[in-house]
Amino acid sequence: MATTVTHIVDPNSGAGFDYDSLYDWEAGEQGDLTGVRDEISVAKCRCTGGTADVTRFTIDGWTTSATQYIKIWTDTSESYRHNGTYQTGNKYRLEITDSYAVYVSVPHVRIDGLVLKLLSSTANREGVRLYRGGCFLSNSLILGPNDPDQVYIGVEIYFSAENAGTCYLWNNIISERAEGWNSASIDSNIPTGYTTYVYNCTTISGGYRGIIQTSGSLVCKNCYSYRLIDFGDAYTSGVTLTTCASSDDSGSIGLQNIALNTTNFTNVTGGAENFDLPLGSALIDVGTDTSGDGAPLNFTTDIVARTRGASWDIGAFEYVAEGVSYQPRHGFVSFQDPGIF
Repeated sequence: MATTVTHIVDPNSGAGFDYDSLYDWEAGEQGDLTGVRDEISVAKCRCTGGTADVTRFTIDGWTTSATQYIKIWTDTSESYRHNGTYQTGNKYRLEITDSYAVYVSVPHVRIDGLVLKLLSSTANREGVRLYRGGCFLSNSLILGPNDPDQVYIGVEIYFSAENAGTCYLWNNIISERAEGWNSASIDSNIPTGYTTYVYNCTTISGGYRGIIQTSGSLVCKNCYSYRLIDFGDAYTSGVTLTTCASSDDSGSIGLQNIALNTTNFTNVTGGAENFDLPLGSALIDVGTDTSGDGAPLNFTTDIVARTRGASWDIGAFEYVAEGVSYQPRHGFVSFQDPGIF
């Protein structure tokens, strides 16, 4: 069984830190995890003094496998993880003034519980690009600037046949309000015969497309897709939908034309969004319980580790009535993953 090796990333160089940026961690740890190292390489992110990580990075030059992989996360048991909204203070976050935040150029990379925010007005920006199959993105916030004149894609999944595999996204908030023609929240552009799975994500796109299937297969369950511009679709044709809501007529039957407003979400103001569900939201108790789906999609919690109820909600958050306590579930996902969870 592979050995888990954890390094602490802290822009404030607090006690016990190993690297002060994910860029430096990637450069320092890059190598073959499948050989003599026989390793799961973990970057655990902290922010002990309030300083954001401001350097974009590419994950490249590694050799990985399904059991010898890369994990980048904020620990659910520590105070440095987000609460489902963009926060400063001691919450770890990437704030990038370049054209992208993270490029993943090797397979078997797992990103969990991060906040990535692009601040640049540079055209053709991307939050996360997944160039290889076998990657996970979960419980994270991918945020673009409120710049109406630019093109922005929150998550781009793009690879050729020789690099193909399955990618999984769940419990993410992907929000951008750029109105460029090619802007989108998620674009899955993969070879025929492969599938991207997107579960319980809340996505906001300022452009003419929301969640896009450019090629290959794209399966969405329990997602909410909002599209600001009055042309194009919140979901493009060909996307397989199960209880997915939309701001237009492209969502699942009965879950169409769901407004982005404070009836359905706590706060929809750009830059200060809180997509938790208030009492009375049209997204409560209308989702599908996917806990019986195969790993890693057999999660049972929401973006802030609240246990999903008997009737699941749509989007990254599960509604919890005021005054009702819950026990946050520790860990990355609910399935048993060898060597780390």
